[in-house]
Amino acid sequence: LRFACAGALGEDCVEFLVKQDVVDDRAWDGDAENGPLVLFRSFALDVKYVYPFMTPVSDLGAQGKRMEKIRAALGWKTLGCEVCDK
Repeated sequence: LRFACAGALGEDCVEFLVKQDVVDDRAWDGDAENGPLVLFRSFALDVKYVYPFMTPVSDLGAQGKRMEKIRAALGWKTLGCEVCDK
């Protein structure tokens, strides 16, 4: 699934890939009793740059926060993430 939505600096694209794969239990947090695997990402469709350095302008983490809100609202667990800072 692909959606376009308003971002901090223009239009963003949000994508979801749903797979019937399951993650084997590796004794990591969230690995046991998992269902379909959902991969998702968000990216800017139009990147703004700072002249003359051609450094991309940051959205200050807005895309990451959006994706975390979606994940939390749907009750999806982060699989196999022993080192995630949550």
